[in-house]
Amino acid sequence: LISLNGLSRVPDLSEQFHALVKTDVEINDLLPLVPLATTVSADRSRVSLHRVDSTLTTSWLVPYSGANVLLPNRDAILAMLQAAFAS
Repeated sequence: LISLNGLSRVPDLSEQFHALVKTDVEINDLLPLVPLATTVSADRSRVSLHRVDSTLTTSWLVPYSGANVLLPNRDAILAMLQAAFAS
């Protein structure tokens, strides 16, 4: 938001977000976090990326529908979260 002059676009971005994501988080809940966003964006070394990807899941074919889904490997995800919060 900071780098894209997003602060002036918060209402529009919030509207777009709510069109894509079901949440009870309102814009008034987000505005108090703007100072934190400014602080974090000033020091990118304090930000790290952790994600649940295919290495932390098992592919499974649903027998009755044929849908291919990813089942979480809970132990691997827990280990990733513990490492993330320890750093």
